[in-house]
Amino acid sequence: LGLKYNLKSIIEKKIKLPEKEIMHETNKEYFVPGKEAEKAEHTLVLHGRKENAGIIAIKIKDLKDVKKLSTETINYLIKAIVEAKGTVYETPEFIIGIFASPITKTFGNDMIAVKVGIEVENILKEHNRKFRDKIDYGVSLNAGELILRKDSGMLKFTSLGNTISLSKKLAELSKEE
Repeated sequence: LGLKYNLKSIIEKKIKLPEKEIMHETNKEYFVPGKEAEKAEHTLVLHGRKENAGIIAIKIKDLKDVKKLSTETINYLIKAIVEAKGTVYETPEFIIGIFASPITKTFGNDMIAVKVGIEVENILKEHNRKFRDKIDYGVSLNAGELILRKDSGMLKFTSLGNTISLSKKLAELSKEE
């Protein structure tokens, strides 16, 4: 909860959505032109590196239906993660951004997650302000240990402890914040 209040105090700048950028959709996979989203897979990793990672979990109620109506906004969320050199792990109701040193090439991954969290919240608030079809969402930030391995261009990871599950639970409990 302390991080939530700090995040609220940080949000002072307004981030406008670019209006002319075009997003594409292929086979239900979303990507941004010029930046291919590196995907992540939650699986058992036996031979990998133990790393501290910054995690952002975005819970969107009825994500499948929202993707049909608001593809552009979902692409902006994924773009925010990818541009910060994060990887994207999607589940039926969550978009999870993972920021770890093998991908970001830095150790300040928790601060990267905070900056992306601010941008994600601004994107979702801007969408709900502009459009009639509102997105019911929750955003959480967490940091924890993961075991990581890159395999065939995909980041495979195993969560140590409750890093990912806690991120999901916090996103589920937060209401449009």
